Amino acid sequence: MPDSPARVLVVYGSEGGNARRAITKCVRAWERECDGSYAVERVVAGCELDCPVDELASRYEVLIVATSSFGEGDPPENYLPFLLGLLRAKEAAARGGGGGGPPLRGLQHAVLGFGQSVFATYQNCPRWTDKLLGELGSRRFVRRVEVDEANDEAPADEGGDYFGSGGAGSVRDVGALPEGALDPDAGLERRRGVDRFRFEVQWALTHARDTAGEPPVCGWGSPGSELTERCEAELLEAAALLRAR
Repeated sequence: MPDSPARVLVVYGSEGGNARRAITKCVRAWERECDGSYAVERVVAGCELDCPVDELASRYEVLIVATSSFGEGDPPENYLPFLLGLLRAKEAAARGGGGGGPPLRGLQHAVLGFGQSVFATYQNCPRWTDKLLGELGSRRFVRRVEVDEANDEAPADEGGDYFGSGGAGSVRDVGALPEGALDPDAGLERRRGVDRFRFEVQWALTHARDTAGEPPVCGWGSPGSELTERCEAELLEAAALLRAR
């Protein structure tokens, strides 16, 4: 185990509160089960981040994101500043302002997405976030999980299918961990949704110092790749319309 634990930042975006409540439960479990190899330093809404996006890799080793989409695939209001930061960092890097390398090189991340599949763009914001993080140099160390709230039986704070332990349900499977990564009695094959995300991230966190130089576990397009990307002006216009309602 390294002398210094991997520093973890958790960022969330949530309109109705489900993403915030779900990731809060995950964080409590990670802190409870921590073996000292990592430390969750901050849990903040996207609007509460106190440093520029391009400085994240110098302050943290791991970024965990939980967010939903709103309206036509737009970010929740409390997540917009973070998404804009990612978009601006990408544009700056494209103009040659990245200082010779991707600004998030050395960082590792995982994304937990929420939405309702009755909307075609229900996972737009989580997917876009995952894609941008990868383009900025961050390593995807757990495959994205996409929770379909329209087909789950109960909200996250009531212990419904978000934390279920059986069946494929409405959550896109995140795939298996490396062979032998977990105790065979842990029952990973029965886990799903947020519960599986919590479990897989737990394993990845304990090995974060060792995996930083490895390739990402998958591309951003898994488990879904339908995506509508927008420019900064379009995001700001959508946010203004939301506030005017």
